Amino acid sequence: MNEDFKLKAEEHALEMSPRESCGVVVEGKYWRCRNIAANAENDFCLDPRDYAMNTMDSVNYWAKHNQLSELEIQAIDDVVPSDKTYVEKFTFYRNNSDTKVVHFKIYNGGHQWFGSPIADWFLIKLFLGKNNHEINSNKELVDFFLQYKLSDFN
Repeated sequence: MNEDFKLKAEEHALEMSPRESCGVVVEGKYWRCRNIAANAENDFCLDPRDYAMNTMDSVNYWAKHNQLSELEIQAIDDVVPSDKTYVEKFTFYRNNSDTKVVHFKIYNGGHQWFGSPIADWFLIKLFLGKNNHEINSNKELVDFFLQYKLSDFN
């Protein structure tokens, strides 16, 4: 394993001194975190916002974890151009395996439950951004999970 993370952690510690520095190591990479402890010179408490993965980091993590080496990117037809959003479907898979990681990337969309009629309400759009009408989050989740049985994971 590449040990550059140790150098990064040491650099971070020197920069933060006399406060405690804190971070996490994920797959050999050091991620700086904020120390939100009340007494940060003697204690540490990681800010949970700092070690949560962004969407693509999470998708890539699960694809790698499941040894999925193939990627198919499908543009979803923009049937409602007036919503000013469009969708790409990323499917990570491996030949001879039923395991998949599927991610829908909504361009210009908000932080929404896509396809929901409630997401079109003015105040919802004002605070959460644009809705997308090419996919329905409920349907996509149900369809995905119906492909599997709990006994598949024993």
